[in-house]
Amino acid sequence: MGNIDLYNRPHVKNSDGSVSTVRSMSFEEGGKEILVPTVSEDGRIMSNKEAIDRFHRTGKHLGIFNDVASANAYAKKLHDEYAAGKYDAKR
Repeated sequence: MGNIDLYNRPHVKNSDGSVSTVRSMSFEEGGKEILVPTVSEDGRIMSNKEAIDRFHRTGKHLGIFNDVASANAYAKKLHDEYAAGKYDAKR
C-alpha cells in the first residue's frame, strides 16, 4: 500500500511494556488521507507534527487513501497483522 518496508521497522518499547513498530496517524492533504508512521527510523515516538514533516521531507508513507475511514481501516489491519506476527521475519 505504502512505500515503507514493513519487514524492517524499528521497535520502540513503551512504558507499559508493549512494543510499537507501525504506530501511525493520518492527515488530510490535497483531498487525500495520508497514513504515516509515528515511530521514527531511529526508534523513537515522533509527535504528529514530526511525522507529517518527515513525510514532507522523505515522501515515505504507509498508504494514501480517499478518506479517513479507509486510512483507519488499513491502520487497524497493519496493527492486527503485526500483532499476529506477519512481519516478524521476511517470508
